[in-house]
Amino acid sequence: MENEPAASPAKMRPIRSFVLRQGRMSPAQTRAYEQLGTRFMLAHDNAAMIDYRALFGRDAPTIVEIGFGMGESTAAIARLIPSATSSASKYTPPASAPC
Repeated sequence: MENEPAASPAKMRPIRSFVLRQGRMSPAQTRAYEQLGTRFMLAHDNAAMIDYRALFGRDAPTIVEIGFGMGESTAAIARLIPSATSSASKYTPPASAPC
Protein backbone atom coordinates (compact mmCIF):
# COMPACT_ATOMS: atom_id res chain seq x y z
CA MET A 1 0.00 0.00 0.00
CA GLU A 2 2.86 2.37 0.71
CA ASN A 3 4.28 1.87 -2.78
CA GLU A 4 1.02 2.57 -4.65
CA PRO A 5 1.10 5.61 -6.93
CA ALA A 6 -0.90 8.62 -5.82
CA ALA A 7 -4.26 8.98 -7.50
CA SER A 8 -4.31 11.65 -10.17
CA PRO A 9 -6.68 14.52 -9.48
CA ALA A 10 -9.95 14.44 -11.41
CA LYS A 11 -10.05 16.69 -14.42
CA MET A 12 -12.34 19.61 -13.66
CA ARG A 13 -14.69 20.87 -16.33
CA PRO A 14 -16.48 24.20 -16.27
CA ILE A 15 -20.03 24.22 -14.95
CA ARG A 16 -22.68 25.30 -17.40
CA SER A 17 -25.65 26.82 -15.67
CA PHE A 18 -27.80 26.97 -18.79
CA VAL A 19 -27.79 24.96 -21.97
CA LEU A 20 -30.23 25.79 -24.75
CA ARG A 21 -31.64 22.50 -25.94
CA GLN A 22 -33.03 22.72 -29.42
CA GLY A 23 -34.59 20.10 -31.56
CA ARG A 24 -37.73 18.10 -31.88
CA MET A 25 -39.63 16.31 -29.18
CA SER A 26 -39.35 12.53 -29.00
CA PRO A 27 -42.49 10.41 -29.52
CA ALA A 28 -42.71 9.82 -25.73
CA GLN A 29 -42.41 13.56 -25.03
CA THR A 30 -45.09 14.28 -27.64
CA ARG A 31 -47.47 11.77 -26.01
CA ALA A 32 -46.84 13.26 -22.55
CA TYR A 33 -47.38 16.77 -23.90
CA GLU A 34 -50.67 15.75 -25.52
CA GLN A 35 -51.97 13.63 -22.63
CA LEU A 36 -50.75 15.61 -19.62
CA GLY A 37 -50.17 19.12 -20.93
CA THR A 38 -53.55 20.53 -19.96
CA ARG A 39 -53.09 19.20 -16.41
CA PHE A 40 -49.55 20.38 -15.73
CA MET A 41 -48.81 23.27 -18.10
CA LEU A 42 -49.75 26.91 -17.83
CA ALA A 43 -49.84 29.16 -20.86
CA HIS A 44 -48.36 32.46 -19.84
CA ASP A 45 -48.49 35.97 -21.24
CA ASN A 46 -45.02 37.44 -20.73
CA ALA A 47 -46.53 40.82 -19.94
CA ALA A 48 -48.49 39.50 -16.96
CA MET A 49 -47.35 38.44 -13.50
CA ILE A 50 -48.32 34.96 -12.35
CA ASP A 51 -50.66 35.08 -9.36
CA TYR A 52 -49.50 31.94 -7.52
CA ARG A 53 -52.01 32.53 -4.72
CA ALA A 54 -54.92 32.32 -7.18
CA LEU A 55 -53.31 29.59 -9.29
CA PHE A 56 -52.65 27.18 -6.40
CA GLY A 57 -55.43 28.34 -4.09
CA ARG A 58 -53.26 29.08 -1.06
CA ASP A 59 -51.14 31.84 0.42
CA ALA A 60 -47.68 30.34 0.90
CA PRO A 61 -44.05 31.16 0.12
CA THR A 62 -43.34 30.25 -3.50
CA ILE A 63 -40.25 28.48 -4.81
CA VAL A 64 -39.78 28.75 -8.57
CA GLU A 65 -37.25 26.55 -10.32
CA ILE A 66 -36.29 27.64 -13.83
CA GLY A 67 -34.97 24.96 -16.15
CA PHE A 68 -35.96 21.93 -14.11
CA GLY A 69 -34.57 19.12 -16.27
CA MET A 70 -36.31 15.87 -15.34
CA GLY A 71 -37.82 17.42 -12.21
CA GLU A 72 -35.94 15.46 -9.54
CA SER A 73 -34.84 18.61 -7.68
CA THR A 74 -38.30 20.17 -7.93
CA ALA A 75 -39.91 17.04 -6.47
CA ALA A 76 -37.31 16.86 -3.69
CA ILE A 77 -37.86 20.50 -2.76
CA ALA A 78 -41.63 19.98 -2.70
CA ARG A 79 -41.21 16.98 -0.36
CA LEU A 80 -38.76 18.80 1.93
CA ILE A 81 -40.76 22.03 2.17
CA PRO A 82 -44.45 21.10 1.90
CA SER A 83 -45.47 24.44 3.41
CA ALA A 84 -44.21 26.23 0.29
CA THR A 85 -45.67 26.29 -3.20
CA SER A 86 -43.19 24.70 -5.61
CA SER A 87 -43.35 25.63 -9.26
CA ALA A 88 -41.08 24.78 -12.17
CA SER A 89 -40.70 26.77 -15.35
CA LYS A 90 -39.23 25.88 -18.70
CA TYR A 91 -39.14 27.94 -21.84
CA THR A 92 -39.93 25.96 -24.96
CA PRO A 93 -39.79 27.85 -28.24
CA PRO A 94 -42.85 27.16 -30.43
CA ALA A 95 -40.63 25.72 -33.18
CA SER A 96 -39.58 22.79 -30.97
CA ALA A 97 -43.15 21.58 -30.44
CA PRO A 98 -44.35 18.80 -32.72
CA CYS A 99 -46.10 19.88 -35.90
